[in-house]
Amino acid sequence: MRNTRARWSPLSIGLMDVGFLVAWPLGLAILAYILSGDHLRTAFDEHLQHELNRLEEERRKLDSMPSSLPKSRVASAFSKAGPSADWAFS
Repeated sequence: MRNTRARWSPLSIGLMDVGFLVAWPLGLAILAYILSGDHLRTAFDEHLQHELNRLEEERRKLDSMPSSLPKSRVASAFSKAGPSADWAFS
């Protein structure tokens, strides 16, 4: 588990106090963030790791595909030598 004391720094306590002085819902929101901040970060880290693993698996699948895929008939038709696109201007 991460260090929970870092969330209760003098700056965060001061911001919470100012939040309560300005508007009590703001102070309550800051307090809720301080209390649940570690849980939210942990959930985000788990989601991020899951997505990175998924992307790595996709990359492995793409790397395992053959590199020389057969050309389609349309692509091979365009690659054949023929009249140039500027035939009207010659």
